[in-house]
Amino acid sequence: MIIDNNDYKAAIDAFYNEDFDENTIKDISKLTEEFTDNSFIIYKIMLWKIGRLPNNNDDVKQLERIVEGIKDIYSEIDSIKTKEMTDNIKTLLKELLSINGIQLPVASTILHFYYPSFFPIIDRRALREIVDERSDAFDKNLKKYIDIIEEKCFNRKKGKFKIPTNKTDDLIEIYQSYIYLCDYLSKKMSCDYKDIDKALYKFDKIRCKKEKLGLEDCRKK
Repeated sequence: MIIDNNDYKAAIDAFYNEDFDENTIKDISKLTEEFTDNSFIIYKIMLWKIGRLPNNNDDVKQLERIVEGIKDIYSEIDSIKTKEMTDNIKTLLKELLSINGIQLPVASTILHFYYPSFFPIIDRRALREIVDERSDAFDKNLKKYIDIIEEKCFNRKKGKFKIPTNKTDDLIEIYQSYIYLCDYLSKKMSCDYKDIDKALYKFDKIRCKKEKLGLEDCRKK
């Protein structure tokens, strides 16, 4: 499929039509709105994102406890105007990242389904697209967030990049930077914030197929 590099709405439509069954996302979203059967929701999210279930029942119970904690900060999230994570949100994210097998892409996906208007899904495709291809789209005051992600995830000499797995403070800084960048892009491109991550994913998938890039490849500088 040929999609104009700035046609975010077309990229979002293509994602839902080609990369994932929209009904599945709607099913998960409906369940999270009702906060019913959180263990089942967690299973569905993890199967979608990484193709496997939590490692053991203790992990499921801990995930359920954390998910219940999201309800307690709904009003706090509602009051945030700048997309800046509060200490309570950071604590919640740290708790998710402390569970064996839960890395930032999965943690962000869980948070996204419970509160999509604040938490975008972060993964290698979206992150690479926003840094490798979209950096010129941002104002000067946002370039620092590109630099943070660049420093912590990219090795330009080797042409490789990777989201860290064991540095929680770095992961929180990466995710906060990504949130700011997604918020700016969604406003600039007149897209729904909850779908901007899906546009970035689709743009990267199209480009990588054309350029024959692997999931950990980036452009050398």
